[in-house]
Amino acid sequence: MPLVVIAASAGGLGPISEILDAYPGDLGVATVVIQHLSPAYRSELVSLLQSHTSQPVHELHDGLELKTHNIHVIQPGTQIMLDGHTVKSITRDESERPYFTIDVFLESLTRRADPIDTCVVLLSGTGSDGTAGCRAVHEHGGYVLVQQLSDAKFDGMPLSVINAGCYDEVQPPRLIPARIAAWLDNGMCKPATPDGYLDTDPLTLLYTERDSQPGNDINPYAGIFELMRANFDLDLNAYKIGTIDRRITQCMRRLGLTTIDQYHQILRQGGHELRALFTDLMIGVTSFFRNPQVFELLESKILPDLLERNGSEPLKIWVCACSTGEEAYSLAMLLQKLVEQTDAAQEYRIYATDLNPDAIRRAAEGIYEYSTLQPFINRFELQGFVNASEDFGRLRVVSEIRSKIIFSVQNVLKHSPLHALDLVLCRNMLIYLRPEAQRKVISNFHFGLKESGVLVLGESEGPAGLEPYFAEVDTRLKMFAKRAGVHLSASDRWQLNRSIAMPPAHRQAAIQREPDQMTVARGAFEAAFATVAGNSLIVRADGEVQYFTGHTGEIFSRAIPGRPGLNLHTHLPDPQLQALLQLGLAETLDSDTPIQWDYPYRNQDSKLAFDQLRFSRLPTAFEREPSVLVQMLADDRNRQAHDLHPGPLRHARDVLSVLQSGTGGLGRLARLEQENAQLRQIVSESVQDKETFHEELQSANEELLSSNEELQSTNEELQSVNEELHSVNAELEEKIRQLTDANNDITNLLTSTDVALIFLDERLCIRRYTEASRRYFPLGMQDIGRPIQDLATNLAGLDISSLGRNVLSDAGIQRHDVHLREQQWLQVVFFPYYNHEGQVRGVVMTIYDISHTRQLLQVEQQNRLHRDLVEGVLNIGYLNIPDTREQALLLDDNLQQLFGISEGQSIGLEDILARIHNQDLEQARSVLGMDPRSKERHTAEFRLRDGQGRYHWMLCNAASNPSSQGERGLIAMLLDIDDRKRASIQNHEHEISTIHANRIFNIGMLVSGVAHELNNPLSALRLGTEQLQAQARNSPPDASRVARIAKAQADAVTRMDRIISSLLRFARKDEDTTMKVVHVDTLIQDTVQLTRAMASENNVDVTYDAVPDQLTLLGHPLELAQALVNLVSNGIQHVANLPRPRWVNIQVEIHQGDYMFRVSDSGLTSAIEHPERLFTPFYTTKDVGHGTGLGLPLSLGIAEAHAGSLSLDSNAKHTTFVMKIPSRPVNKN
Repeated sequence: MPLVVIAASAGGLGPISEILDAYPGDLGVATVVIQHLSPAYRSELVSLLQSHTSQPVHELHDGLELKTHNIHVIQPGTQIMLDGHTVKSITRDESERPYFTIDVFLESLTRRADPIDTCVVLLSGTGSDGTAGCRAVHEHGGYVLVQQLSDAKFDGMPLSVINAGCYDEVQPPRLIPARIAAWLDNGMCKPATPDGYLDTDPLTLLYTERDSQPGNDINPYAGIFELMRANFDLDLNAYKIGTIDRRITQCMRRLGLTTIDQYHQILRQGGHELRALFTDLMIGVTSFFRNPQVFELLESKILPDLLERNGSEPLKIWVCACSTGEEAYSLAMLLQKLVEQTDAAQEYRIYATDLNPDAIRRAAEGIYEYSTLQPFINRFELQGFVNASEDFGRLRVVSEIRSKIIFSVQNVLKHSPLHALDLVLCRNMLIYLRPEAQRKVISNFHFGLKESGVLVLGESEGPAGLEPYFAEVDTRLKMFAKRAGVHLSASDRWQLNRSIAMPPAHRQAAIQREPDQMTVARGAFEAAFATVAGNSLIVRADGEVQYFTGHTGEIFSRAIPGRPGLNLHTHLPDPQLQALLQLGLAETLDSDTPIQWDYPYRNQDSKLAFDQLRFSRLPTAFEREPSVLVQMLADDRNRQAHDLHPGPLRHARDVLSVLQSGTGGLGRLARLEQENAQLRQIVSESVQDKETFHEELQSANEELLSSNEELQSTNEELQSVNEELHSVNAELEEKIRQLTDANNDITNLLTSTDVALIFLDERLCIRRYTEASRRYFPLGMQDIGRPIQDLATNLAGLDISSLGRNVLSDAGIQRHDVHLREQQWLQVVFFPYYNHEGQVRGVVMTIYDISHTRQLLQVEQQNRLHRDLVEGVLNIGYLNIPDTREQALLLDDNLQQLFGISEGQSIGLEDILARIHNQDLEQARSVLGMDPRSKERHTAEFRLRDGQGRYHWMLCNAASNPSSQGERGLIAMLLDIDDRKRASIQNHEHEISTIHANRIFNIGMLVSGVAHELNNPLSALRLGTEQLQAQARNSPPDASRVARIAKAQADAVTRMDRIISSLLRFARKDEDTTMKVVHVDTLIQDTVQLTRAMASENNVDVTYDAVPDQLTLLGHPLELAQALVNLVSNGIQHVANLPRPRWVNIQVEIHQGDYMFRVSDSGLTSAIEHPERLFTPFYTTKDVGHGTGLGLPLSLGIAEAHAGSLSLDSNAKHTTFVMKIPSRPVNKN
């Protein structure tokens, strides 16, 4: 699974959002966002990022498995690792700071099975967190993208990675999603393994096998190394193996190769691929004024000091590994500006070298993209140093600057270094070399620099073990100066060159053998010196014995052959010999000519005996300080053999006599020696005092260093906290912006609707109000926080306190109409105010002017009344019924015409009742026979026969009708509703027919299954009959067997009866609309029985959870059975073509007195298309002939007819329909 990691710290929220805005949703990768966040802060990063992407955004937690097409965000205050695809949390020690959260996670990725499938995007932030992790991912073949520094709010983290060189591209955030997509399209991620190929990367197998065998020096890239050496003079033995591994692996994956031999064969053909590998290995990353702080220090201090020190001499600068020349031109522009500012005619020359000829050709042209140079033109005041190029959008360095730079191809590891240099600039090249190659390069730089010459390296580089030869100029920016009087010896330089030339496998062995070789070399030197010089001493000008051979040590009070650490002034017990040696040493150094003295010396206690002393000055090149060779020669043959520096022979006795006589005697020499010893004692004590003082200073320095380390640690901790605060601040700013926008939207909405709104808290105090509410309350800003009851209002009769408390006590929405004045009505609605947790935390009082609405309702009522009067004017009749029932009734013309009564003909109440249908007579008597003294109106519907014997449905309204004489009677209005009533009956019958038709359709689908179900018991009956016939032929028959056969036949008949009864109950057309007691258990069993065959045919398991026998409800049994059969049949057909297991399940739950029938199947809710159209009549997803599209709509109608509901549970994983039926429903029909 490819993985994309987006890491950031301070200033990272903006670029992360920008990336997600353009992030493709179909990349097929899992994305992890790591942001430095304070553990004490409740982060809103998930909600903030969710507004920028359609992919789900989650917080990472322990045990979470990463998923593709999902974005995972780290929780505040946590550190995480990745084990396979599973997240593991790490307990973070709060006492350890700073926290390298990004490094910890990225380094864990390199332990994945396929770390090359990782892409890291490093964005804004301070510090260096992420550098080590990016280096690890980079070396394991991952893809590293870094935010462009000019776009980063804080460039510390991106700059650290860039300086370390462990990245692939530097891009602005808006282009990073496209680069990720291109990386995937180019096959940077490991593709699916074809049949017949190894599942493990061949390079990984090779190195694992090679590393498991100690001492194995097989180089899998030997052939490639040789091609690079032969074609480009590039010795890859000097490069780190991780750098080579990664680049070769990327090229192989780009070509779809799986073995090194395949790639080697392609490279042997030469051409583009060989050149491409060379270019990739050169890593030509550079830019103008790379790390501007370095060039600012060069401009302000280093270059001015070098110009002043050189005087009129030309300044010589070497830019090593210059790539395409940006840094060389940057340096030349600064130098030219300084020269022009000082009006000096001082010359300077810059030598820029690189191993890549193509890069050198581009550098010599001096043409660059405008965007690469533009940010620095004003910063470094470079306006006069570049011109517009002929190519649009490009700049060219002016010829005056280009003429100061000499570009050439050079291999710094092979070719001789330049000489007499004032400044060497080599940045971010050493990080790709092995340590011994780094030391070789640094030694070349040291050799080429003048004393106090300056060396500038990359931010992650150093002198590579040659620190004693350089003084630090700026530790942070990696600037060093060559120490004066300190030189690399020729042997050290030879050893460095030798280590580079060795094959990799032999270096360690050579290092291990080096002590033995030095021992042999030292022994050979001593033997040769003893043979040439005999018994000899090498003495420095201060009397220090540097070396002696043979038995010469016998003249000293203590001596060890080799480098003894003796001195002629202090360690010679013989005063005469000491005087001669001191005098000979002084004369030889003064005259610079050899001296020979005749001086017989015999030591009875030792083997040393000689006749002459010979003094010869040694060349300075042999030792750094002037030294003298003292030879002690015994005979002529020995003198001739060791006659290195012949000179005039003098007698030592003459010298001694002069020293012993007068003021020049040995006494004076003894006194001088005594004074010298005293002076030495004083000097020694002074040295001891100074050493003591130095130790105290050193101790104090160590304490200061310790304090400095503590301050640095505190500074890093504060920096980490500062990064977290920046991240929190960025989130808060984004949240404030969103809240401000939302607040502005709400304010504009409330203003534009011109609705009076008053927001009250839990104490019914005013929190906020709209301008329109001031029409009814005298509100001002000073009233915020005041109880609403304290304000005067013109809303008479409105109990705000009572209504508000009702809302707060979860009584729901409260409404109250207020009659403000004539023709003006208001409606005050109190809504609950919910917080984010769904709790009521206040009241929203809304005031609507409903005057116009009420007027419209009144007009509508009048219009409806007029319309009914106009439509039914011919069908309305009035009937006066006197208080005395025996009196004749008064009928209007319409009723006389209806009854067929001529004018003047009388009719009584009983005559009217005789014309009423027998089934409606009771209702008619309740209206027409009501008490005339009653003040209530009575209404009834009944059928009334006209004069032709045809019944009409009539709507009768009756009320008391007092006469002027005080008598009371009834007046009844009869409205002919026959057409409307009959249409209603027809609609009802049509609905019943539709339900019955759907039931018959279901029976049609079930009939084959029912036949199959009946076939089994019929077979049992047939078999039982045959067995009974066989028993009848027996004499006598087996009574027990006959009984068993009879019982089996009875069971088969019972089963057939149950199947047929279920089918008949389901198929019967129920004309009775009254509700009956329905046993829930029987209802479900019938449903399962009817659908069992259909389920068996489609290999679907239909199950139900048992319910108690006593559970009953009031309803229409057939309609409820039809609804359940529809749902179960629909489920069977839904899963018929799905993989096994396929199932349908029925559950019954009781919730708040309602029965909840849940019909579920093994299909997934998420797979349903257009769920909003499921209950639309004639909408079906089944094939033609397999459904009517009426099952679910009819089931919905049946549920609503029982005052219930039917719906799809969208929260369930599997498809689930829920039918709610009240335990005592109201019949809506």
